[in-house]
Amino acid sequence: MLDILFLFKPGFIDGNARWFCPYSAQVVGFLTYFHEVRSTLDVREIDFPKPRKEIVEMIGEEFQSLPLLILAKRSPIPKEFENDVVTARGHRIITDTKVILRYLATTRNLPLPH
Repeated sequence: MLDILFLFKPGFIDGNARWFCPYSAQVVGFLTYFHEVRSTLDVREIDFPKPRKEIVEMIGEEFQSLPLLILAKRSPIPKEFENDVVTARGHRIITDTKVILRYLATTRNLPLPH
């Protein structure tokens, strides 16, 4: 099983306007810089409206903000990330965009964000 990365689809509708999520775009930029990372993840782009059924079914209603990284059972948690990983319904998750990027860079042996 791969780590699951949830992002918002670009150009989603909220109210009367089309939007993009700058945090999801930042992660997509990282995946473009380091295209080899995408093959190590199960990347799922989802629609904006809540409830976000796929997420709620996995980890509950509390963690519907994106980006969201759900770690595979065998994925390592380096010591520097121990305080950043939360458990929800038995799944280990990371909810902060910058931490997600640092985690992916660290665990995929890539340059760290400056």
